[in-house]
Amino acid sequence: VMAIPAQMTVQDHGVALIAALANSFHGDMARRSLAETDINGLENKLGDTAVPVLVDIVAEPNVDLCVRQAAALRVKALLANRFARRSADEMPSPISSADLMHIRQKVVWGVFTTSHIRSLLVQLLEGVNYMIRADYPHDWPDLVPSIIPYLNDSNSCHSVGALGVLRLVYRKFQHSKEEGNPELTSLLSSTLPLIERILARDLQSLNLPESLERAKLCLKIYHHAIRQPMANRIRDQASFTGWANLCLQSLAVQPEPNHPGLCTIQSIQKRALMCLTPLLSYYGRIIESQDQADKDLTMLYMTSVAPLVLDSVLHIIQRPSTIVSRTMLQSSFSFLGNAVTHAMLYSRLRPHLQTIVIDGIFRTLCLTEEEVELFAEDGAEFARRGLDASEAFDDPRINACNLLIDLVKVRTSDILSFIFELVTGQLSSPNSTVLHIDGALSIFGCLSRVLLAKPDQVPPMVSSILLTNILPLLYHESGIVRCRCVWVLGRFAALPCSEQAISPIFDLLRNDASIPVVTAASIAFADLLRAHPHAIDELQSYLPIILGQYTSLIDSVGNESILSVLEDIVKRFPPAAIAPFAVRLTEKLLSVYTSIVFSYNDQDLEDGKEFVAMGVIPVIVALISCCSKPDTPFSGLYGPIEGLCAPVVAALLTNELYIMQLESALDLLKAMSAASPLPFSPFLSAIPTRLAVLGQSHGIDYVNAMVGVLRNFMARNANLFYSEETTVSIINMCGYIMKSEEAVHDGKYAAQILESMAAFCSPSIPEPVRISLASNITRVAAEVFIVSIPDAAEDFSVEVFCSMLSNVLAHCAILSPVAFLSVCNPDVFLHLWYNFSTTVTWELAELNMVALTSLLSIPWDCVQPAQRPLLSKILLAIPKLCRYILGEIDNDSDGSNDELGRGIVGGGLKDIAPDQDWISDGEDEYYHSDDECEDDGAEMPDLNLQALFTSNLQRFAQLQEWQCSLSEDDRQVIQSYMASPHFRQEPRQDQ
Repeated sequence: VMAIPAQMTVQDHGVALIAALANSFHGDMARRSLAETDINGLENKLGDTAVPVLVDIVAEPNVDLCVRQAAALRVKALLANRFARRSADEMPSPISSADLMHIRQKVVWGVFTTSHIRSLLVQLLEGVNYMIRADYPHDWPDLVPSIIPYLNDSNSCHSVGALGVLRLVYRKFQHSKEEGNPELTSLLSSTLPLIERILARDLQSLNLPESLERAKLCLKIYHHAIRQPMANRIRDQASFTGWANLCLQSLAVQPEPNHPGLCTIQSIQKRALMCLTPLLSYYGRIIESQDQADKDLTMLYMTSVAPLVLDSVLHIIQRPSTIVSRTMLQSSFSFLGNAVTHAMLYSRLRPHLQTIVIDGIFRTLCLTEEEVELFAEDGAEFARRGLDASEAFDDPRINACNLLIDLVKVRTSDILSFIFELVTGQLSSPNSTVLHIDGALSIFGCLSRVLLAKPDQVPPMVSSILLTNILPLLYHESGIVRCRCVWVLGRFAALPCSEQAISPIFDLLRNDASIPVVTAASIAFADLLRAHPHAIDELQSYLPIILGQYTSLIDSVGNESILSVLEDIVKRFPPAAIAPFAVRLTEKLLSVYTSIVFSYNDQDLEDGKEFVAMGVIPVIVALISCCSKPDTPFSGLYGPIEGLCAPVVAALLTNELYIMQLESALDLLKAMSAASPLPFSPFLSAIPTRLAVLGQSHGIDYVNAMVGVLRNFMARNANLFYSEETTVSIINMCGYIMKSEEAVHDGKYAAQILESMAAFCSPSIPEPVRISLASNITRVAAEVFIVSIPDAAEDFSVEVFCSMLSNVLAHCAILSPVAFLSVCNPDVFLHLWYNFSTTVTWELAELNMVALTSLLSIPWDCVQPAQRPLLSKILLAIPKLCRYILGEIDNDSDGSNDELGRGIVGGGLKDIAPDQDWISDGEDEYYHSDDECEDDGAEMPDLNLQALFTSNLQRFAQLQEWQCSLSEDDRQVIQSYMASPHFRQEPRQDQ
C-alpha cells in the first residue's frame, strides 16, 4: 500500500485512491486492513470532494472493473452517511450549497455514463435514491427538468440512466395521492406521455439490448405510477388504453429459449403482468361508493382490457417452462383466481378449465428434474427446502394451489369431478411416471382444506381415493412417491378412515432410509395423533423410538417445523410417559440451542438457523411445564432440568452479545417460575433483581415477555419479590416505558406489571414495603395518567391505556390508602372516577367501590388536615358510583342496562384477586390450588363490599366538611342508595 504524502492534489488523491481500492479486495487480510485505513484517510482529506473523485474513478473505463466496483460501493456508503443517516448516527459536517449541487450533478452524471455496466449502475442508483428521498422535490426541484432532455438522447447510456433516475422519483411518489400534491401532478404531466412514446418505440425493436433495458424501465415506472390510489391522469381513458395496449403488446412477445435477451424479456413481461393483473381486484366490479372516474375505468377495464389479459395469461401458462419466469406464473395464477369469481371472465375461461388444470396447475406442481436430483443426492437439503417458508415465497406452486382451491370452492360442479378423474387416472395407471404421480398427489393434497371444510359433507370419493389409491403407495419403491403420500395422508388426518395410516406411517418414521420420507412421516404422524388421540395409548411403549427419530431429524434437517411437531408430541403424550426422557431431551435441545446462539455467524443467518434456535425454547418450556402437572412422577426431575437451563439463561441475561435472544430467556424463566417447587433455588431467587437491572436498558423492548415472569414471582413467592430495591427498580422501569413514545403500545404491559404488583401484595409483606410500593406506583401511574387523559377522547387505544392506569391507581388505594392520599394529585381523580368514567363497566365500578371503601375506612381523625380537602374531592366520585349502581347511568359500552343492580350485588374482587392463584407457565394460563403455593400474596377475602361500603358511607356522610362539598342532587342520590333494599345488608361478623 503506497504511502500518502502530506500535500496532494485532487488528481493525486484519485491515483492514491485507485491504488488503495485495488488492495481493498486483496487476498491478504493485512493488506486489506491497511487499504481500508488508507481509503478512510483519503476520504477525510478530500472532505466534500471525495464523492466526485470516487465517481470519476467509477466512470473511468481504463481502470480495472473491480476497482470501479469498489469505488461505487464507497460512493453509496458516503451518500448513505449523509442523506440516509440513522437518528443514532453522528451528524455529518455541514456542506455548502455549491458543493452539494456538485455532488448531485456528479453522481447523476456517473449514472448516465455507467448505465451499460449493471454492477456499477446499481450502486450509483442507490446513492441517487438516498439523495432523492432526502431532498426531492423541495431541496432539489430541478432534478426532473434536468434529466428529461436525456430520455430521448441518441446515446443509449444516457437514456437508460435517465430512466433509471426517473424511476426512483416515481417510486418515492407511489401510494401518494394527487390531490394537493402539485409535484406529483407536474411529474405525471411532464414525463408520463414521453415515457409512453419511448416504450412504444422500443417494443418495435426488442432485438437491441438497449431497447430491452429501456422498455423494462418504462414499465417499472408505469407500475409505480398506477399503485393505488391512481392519479387522475392515469385514470384518463385515453392514457390508460394506450398503456394497456403496450402492456398487452409486450405480453404477446414469444421469445425463443436461446434468445440472448430472454431474461430481460421475461422481466418486461413480468412487469406488464404486474401492471395489469392486480387491477382486476380494484376495478373488477362497479361499487356505488366509487367516483365516476373509477366507474368509467372499471367499465373500460372489464370490457376492453381484462378479456385480452385473460387470453394472454392462458397463452403464458401453456408456454414451455424455459421461457416463463416464476413471477409470471405467480401473476398469471393470481389473475385466474380472481377471474373465476367474475361471471363475464369465467364464461371465456370455462372452455379452458382442463387446460388450466393440466398445463398450468398440474405441470407446475410436479417436481422438476433438478428437485428429483436433489432428492437422490442430498435428501436432508430437499427436506429442509420443503419446510422453509422463505423458499416458498416466490414459488408459483403456492399460487397454483390457491387457484385450484378457488376453482373447487367457487365452481365446484364444473371442475371437481374432472380433478378426481385426473388424480385416480394418474395414480392407477401403470404408465404414470414418478413425477406425474407426485403431481397428482400434490393436487389432491392441496384440496384438503376445501374438501374437509364441512366435515359432514365430505364427498365419498375422497375416502375412496385415500384407501384405494393412496394408502397402497406408502410401499412404493420410489421415495418421492412415499414422501408425497405421507404428506397427503397427514393433510386428511381428520377423516376417520385415515386412522388406518397411523401404523404404516409409524413404520416409515422408524425404518425408512430416505430423510425426506422420515421428515414427512414425522409431521404426518403428529397430525394423525392429534386427530386420533386414542392411538397414543398403544404407542407409549414406542416413545423412546419416537423421540429418538425426532431428535435425529433436528440434526439432519434442522428446521423449526420439526421442533414444533416435537413440542406437540411432548404435550400429547401423558406426562408420566415423557418423564423418564425429560432430562436427556432437555440436554439435547439445549446443546442444539447453544451451538447456534453461542457461535452465531452470518452463515447461520443465511441458513435460517436462528429460527431453529427459537423453535427449541417452546419444546423445553413444554418439558418444564410437565413438572407442575399433578399426575407426573417428576418430583426429583425439576432440579436437574433447572440445572441445565440456568447457565444458558444466565448467559442470555448478562451478555449483550445475546440480547436478541432475551425473549427466549424470559420464556424459560416464565415456565421455571411456574413449575419450581418452593422455596425457589438461589438462581431463581436472584432473577427479580436481575430483571430489574435489565429492565432499565432493555425493558421497553421486552416488557411484554417480562409480564408473565414477574407475575409468577409476585404470586408464588411474594416475600422474595417485594424488596425495596427490586420493587422500586421495576416501578421506575415501568414508568420509563409508559412515558416513552411507544407508551400506547408497550405501556399496557408496564401497566399490567404495576397492577399485579399492587394486587398481589399480601398482608404478610412488611408495612414499610407496602407503603413504599403504594407510594411509588401511585406516583408513576398518576404522572402518566394525567398526561394521557387529553388524548383519550380521540384515540381508543389511549382510552384503553388510561382505563388500565385507573385500575393501577385503584389497587394502590386498596393497598395503602394513607400512602395513596399523600402522593396522588387530586386532578387525577376528577378524571379517574368522575369525568373520565364515561363508559363505566361493572368490573371498573366494583374495583372503584373497593378503592373508595378503603379510603372511607380511614378514621377522619387520622387524616391530616392538609389531606382532608383532597379526600373530600376524591369522594365526590361516590354520587356517580351510586347513580351507576342504582341504574341511573346508561352503560355506553353495550348500550343497555340489563345487568344494572345485578353485577355488583354480593360482589368480590373476582377479576383482580381470584380464590386461586394465577400462574403463567409459558404456555396456557392455569390454576394452582391454595395449598400448593406458599406465601402467594394473591389471596383477597370475598368481602361483602356493598355492605361495608354502605356502613362506611353512613359514617362518613355525617361529616360536615364533606357534606358541604355535595350538591343537593348528590345528597339525594346517596340517600337513595343507602335506602335501597339491595344495599342495607350488614357486614359478616368475620369482617
